[in-house]
Amino acid sequence: MRHYFVAAALILNGLRIFAQQPVPQTVNVSSFNYDSSIVHQRNNGFPPLTSKDSAHYKRAKVLKSFIVPAALIGIGFWANYDGDGGKGDLFNKYEVREERMEHFGTFHTSVDNYLLYVPIAAMYTMDAMGFKGTHDAWNQTALLVKSEILMNVMVFSLKNITHEQRPDGSAYNSFPSGHTAQAFLSAELLRREFGKNYPGVAIGGYVVATAVGAMRILNNRHWVSDVVAGAGFGILSVNIAYLTHQNKWPIWKKKPENLSLIPYYNGSSGGLSAAWNFK
Repeated sequence: MRHYFVAAALILNGLRIFAQQPVPQTVNVSSFNYDSSIVHQRNNGFPPLTSKDSAHYKRAKVLKSFIVPAALIGIGFWANYDGDGGKGDLFNKYEVREERMEHFGTFHTSVDNYLLYVPIAAMYTMDAMGFKGTHDAWNQTALLVKSEILMNVMVFSLKNITHEQRPDGSAYNSFPSGHTAQAFLSAELLRREFGKNYPGVAIGGYVVATAVGAMRILNNRHWVSDVVAGAGFGILSVNIAYLTHQNKWPIWKKKPENLSLIPYYNGSSGGLSAAWNFK
């Protein structure tokens, strides 16, 4: 399975080289495509164009969204497929399990089955209490649904591909941890929505997510490598959802046009169907 580690290392090395590319502080207008509104602003006393208007800024934004989860996923793969890891390795999954068996051999809790959704509940609670987030509740829900789909596809596909046995021997779907991925998805979504104005809320969300990961290890349900990789996949799914979000939900807030009412009868019953086109 060492080819997984090699692949992860190549990805991380590529990201490192990518991050070292210089980003100019100012950008020549002719060096990239721009729309007429930018030209209009430049000709009406607005500040000169900066790197934020350029493809370099967009590339840096994408890199920022991927580098942390990619590092976590890479470490997870490395710890999972590095044999015994060597004595003293920080992420030696076998040594971590030995420590767990020695000091927490009888530990068991089901709290982790519920904590993983606490940051999402906190997000909607803050919406209900009138706190201002990055998006409204409809767009938050759209982002949550997209993130959940991405996370579940990645995590459960890998579970089937890697076929890793759980440390308690109960099943062969250990890597990566789905509970941890869900917890960090929830925490990252809460951070993206309220972290800028309420940093304490974002910190609290990540404390909860970390607690879920720790409990998965203490419950002997996952190796430390499963938890680290799961955290990366949870964060990654949210970041992809934000990068691709168009902020166009819900469609019923848009003005309808071309309303069509169509009566129908099928021989035994009838009714009236309606269809709208939205701008």
